[in-house]
Amino acid sequence: MNRDSFSLGRAALNFLFAGKPQLTREDNLKFYDTVTRQGVDLPQFSQSETTVQLARQGSGNPPSSLLVEVGHDQGRFRFLFAEERPSTRSLELIGKDADIAWDSFCEVWPSERVGGNPVLVEVRLTTTAVAKGGDATGFLKDSCFHMNPAALEKLERQPHGLGVKIMLPVQIPSDQSANIPLMGAGSTILVETLLDDPTRLYLEAQFSWPSVPIPQEIRQRMGGGPERTNPELRRPSEYLLESDEYMKTQLTDFLLASAEVADSG
Repeated sequence: MNRDSFSLGRAALNFLFAGKPQLTREDNLKFYDTVTRQGVDLPQFSQSETTVQLARQGSGNPPSSLLVEVGHDQGRFRFLFAEERPSTRSLELIGKDADIAWDSFCEVWPSERVGGNPVLVEVRLTTTAVAKGGDATGFLKDSCFHMNPAALEKLERQPHGLGVKIMLPVQIPSDQSANIPLMGAGSTILVETLLDDPTRLYLEAQFSWPSVPIPQEIRQRMGGGPERTNPELRRPSEYLLESDEYMKTQLTDFLLASAEVADSG
């Protein structure tokens, strides 16, 4: 699995707030002007009573796109930044545009209007990478999952693609034998064959940073600390780059280490 072969398909940031500010045309236009004045190309503008959207469609087939959306979603106030098929744009450039959009959002809708810091920050990344040996299904079947050929015969067909979903909640130290998972915080990762190109793996990851209370007994065991998880809010580019780094290091190391075990056996 070549770390240099990663190709980004989608990068999305989602910030959810407890507050419910009313959207006004004046605020929406100020947001649009503030974002575009700083060089982010978003020529399309639309608004409704509950949502304002800034967008652009690029070239290509299918075309690239960028969407910045602010509004109400399932009882929460949301800031969304999502870029699809960014082509040659690096994640650093995407993060720079996300920071500009975020700063503009904070200027129009400061923390006192949206109920303080977000109750949840999410990053979703999709990417593809060349599988070791140029055979994604074979890499997963033989090197990572170590599937028994005799067991596969029970299916009466050879798999054309394989995949696995890995759920990795944040875990709080416990006096018991196992740590306590903090549900809603952590990451969920999907690894599977890219059916359009069986030489590549399709990787999809969601990383979540909720703001939830930490039980008093847990804080005492940890020697104090914050009352809630993720007390410090970071810039969008930091969330994006941290998530990307995890996929290119820890996740890749896991897949390659699994393959090394199979090869040595």
